[in-house]
Amino acid sequence: MGNYGVTMRVFFAFFLVSCAEPFAFDRHHLQDIRILEANVQDGVADAVIWSGEGPFHSYSPILRWHVEDVLVAEGFGVAVPEADVYQLEVESEAGDILYADVVSGYALDELSITRMRWTEDSISDFSLASRNNVSLVDEELVEGSVSRLLVEGRAEEARLRWSSDAGSILETSIDSTDVFRDHLIFKEGELVGREEGKQDTIHVFLLAIDGSGGSVYKWIDLQYNALIEPKYLDEKIVALPSDLQGLVQVDIVRTADGYSFENVISVEEAPQDIPHPCMESVLMNLDWIRSGRCALTDIDGISVVLELQ
Repeated sequence: MGNYGVTMRVFFAFFLVSCAEPFAFDRHHLQDIRILEANVQDGVADAVIWSGEGPFHSYSPILRWHVEDVLVAEGFGVAVPEADVYQLEVESEAGDILYADVVSGYALDELSITRMRWTEDSISDFSLASRNNVSLVDEELVEGSVSRLLVEGRAEEARLRWSSDAGSILETSIDSTDVFRDHLIFKEGELVGREEGKQDTIHVFLLAIDGSGGSVYKWIDLQYNALIEPKYLDEKIVALPSDLQGLVQVDIVRTADGYSFENVISVEEAPQDIPHPCMESVLMNLDWIRSGRCALTDIDGISVVLELQ
């Protein structure tokens, strides 16, 4: 959870073209509340906020969009007047305040992810040369394996930023990274400590930015020690039978660890009305739950329809 009264300012507008990192802590590790991404595209302002709780928000943060210190809009996916730079203020339920300066930009092409794995006992050290010389297999993760994520569709001028809520991220190229289940501790490039990873699902956030206001992001879930083959919805794991396809209606139920899907049934048609005002369309997008747009306190108990592939 974030610290009460914390105030932090990050500059989305200008760090894109430099080597400086926007955070005082490890950008790879998702811990306290954080602005993961903020953008204004085609006159619409939106953001992705990490809650500090997990891949969900118990309460939606308040987003205030300013131009030259004048409040012009509040919320996710809201229309804003034309401007070169916007100031975003984010206030959490706990009272944390974060700020970001955001330039008007555009959406980059969607990213495609290929999942591979390799076995850690095949390397003698964690150097880039060693890790780029392993044998990759196209299979689900098992005990002792490392995930290799490869990206296709990155714009030539774009850079990738990886972060996760557990494990360790060690990048292997401009378009790929390794994700270890354990937390690896390095000092001057040497492994000095290791904490066993006990989280069965690691949530990876990938952001592509091009230095001129263009951006696109994707969540990638990694499942360890799965009793059954996981079901993915746009790279995000959904706790539903793997043989389900097409439109599926579920009840969202808040739990101690986040939320679950209950009363699962297949349906022939999408609903005609949007089930909740936080949703942009009649079909539920799990990104809305992760970004803070749809809080669990608001959607607990409602029925939504997912489109499974």
